[in-house]
Amino acid sequence: MEKRKLIKFGKNSYVISLPRDWIEANKLVKGSDVTLTKNGRDLLVTSDPNVIKNKNTITINCSKKDVTLIKRLILSSYINNFSTIVVRDFSQEQVAYIRKTIKNLFAVEMIEESKNKIVIKDMLNISDISLYEIIRRTDYIIKSMFAESIESFENNLYTDVSKRDDDVNRLSYLALRVVRLSLDENDVLKILKINSAEILHIWELIARIENIGDSVKRISEMVSKLKINEKPKKLLIAFYKDLKADFDNVMKCYYTKDEKLVYDLLSKSVENRMEIFKLNSLSKEIEFSFIIEQFYNIHESIKNIARSSVNTYLMIPNGN
Repeated sequence: MEKRKLIKFGKNSYVISLPRDWIEANKLVKGSDVTLTKNGRDLLVTSDPNVIKNKNTITINCSKKDVTLIKRLILSSYINNFSTIVVRDFSQEQVAYIRKTIKNLFAVEMIEESKNKIVIKDMLNISDISLYEIIRRTDYIIKSMFAESIESFENNLYTDVSKRDDDVNRLSYLALRVVRLSLDENDVLKILKINSAEILHIWELIARIENIGDSVKRISEMVSKLKINEKPKKLLIAFYKDLKADFDNVMKCYYTKDEKLVYDLLSKSVENRMEIFKLNSLSKEIEFSFIIEQFYNIHESIKNIARSSVNTYLMIPNGN
């Protein structure tokens, strides 16, 4: 940390000198533009509104790798903010899967494609990103997925739910990428106007929401294969609607910081878990058990979002 003195310049302005090593590191010269960002009493000076210093290139060799691992390597490189991702030595069977993976990423562009090489370039501008808006959009999509998945018990809407889950994944990858960048670059937190405790909560929130989306999609796929009587089916639907209500409430906790609501959710956790065990005893059918497992996954994700909310927003000392 360096201290600099303000120098009065004219009647209404003040100036401050900037460290030479910072100027040289950012390749600035006389007349270069810098960006000033106000954040409460702080003033952030940056050389580039993108504030992305990581300009590294990573190369992914696809030889002798299955498509699932290739997808994971591309997503990991994306979330870890590599500015250039080079994918090489892929087969014709792999290339379609690679293109589909890239299509599911925001703020990148495929700038080169040849017989054995694809080059993906980072186009992220952090100044255009709002994590709050990403969470809002993801929340809205998940609620639509819940509604369509519940309806799938009567009408097969798996295709619609699956498409929405693709949207959730795209938004989740982008959010995780921004969160990771904020952990590597202190200036990003100031631009996002988020503190370090909240960014960790957002990491947990995004990961749990994405898991909920996966479970809702899997339930929609499985219900068409169910062969159960009307009574257990009604019980499944009723509990599923309760889970949707819990999700609505845990997201409301995030937006409003409602202390009573989050404690109510946590207090009914054991009751929900017992209800899931009761439902599991209604049928030995594999598809039925699979749906119950997804109910449990959703319940656990909601519970962990609520716990993270308590740790982040509701345990701050009030001075009493």
